[in-house]
Amino acid sequence: MRSLVSYLEEHYSQTLGQRYLVGIVGVPGAGKSTLAQRLVDAVNQDYEQPVAVCVPMDGYHLPNSVLDERNLRSLKGIPETFDGESFVRLLGKLRQDDGSAVVCPTFDRSIDASVKDGLVVESGHRIIVIEGNYLLLQRQPWDGIHWCSICPRRAAQDGLH
Repeated sequence: MRSLVSYLEEHYSQTLGQRYLVGIVGVPGAGKSTLAQRLVDAVNQDYEQPVAVCVPMDGYHLPNSVLDERNLRSLKGIPETFDGESFVRLLGKLRQDDGSAVVCPTFDRSIDASVKDGLVVESGHRIIVIEGNYLLLQRQPWDGIHWCSICPRRAAQDGLH
C-alpha cells in the first residue's frame, strides 16, 4: 500500500495544485471500494488533512423503479443499469474544479438504492479516487471518460491528448 500511496502522491505533486483524479477499476467484489478507501485514508494521514476523497460509481445506479420499467432489475450492475451520462458529467465537474463543492450520490446497500446527496467533494479535496466497474468501458457514454486529460502535464509527457 505504501508504494501505491507514494506513486499517487508523486503524480499529484506534478499537477501544480490541480485536482488529480485516479480510477480504480475491477469486477464486482474485487475489492475496489476497500482499496479506494484505504488509499484515501493513507493519503489523508500523510497530508494530515482531508485532501483525498473516494467517489464511487455505484451512486449512479438507476432507481429500482426505472429498472423495473425497463425489465432490468434482475440484471442490476450491468452498464445499462447505471446513469452513465450523469456519471461522466460528474467527472467533468470534478476535473473542471471551479472551487465550489460538488455533491455526489452514493449507494446504500442496506436499502439497495442510491442516496442523492450522499457525498460532498469539497474544494480542499485535491486527490479524487474514483472507483467503479465501467471506468474503462469503450462504449457510450463511458467512453466519455478521458483519463489522459486528468493530469495535463503527465498526458503531455506521455504524448496523450
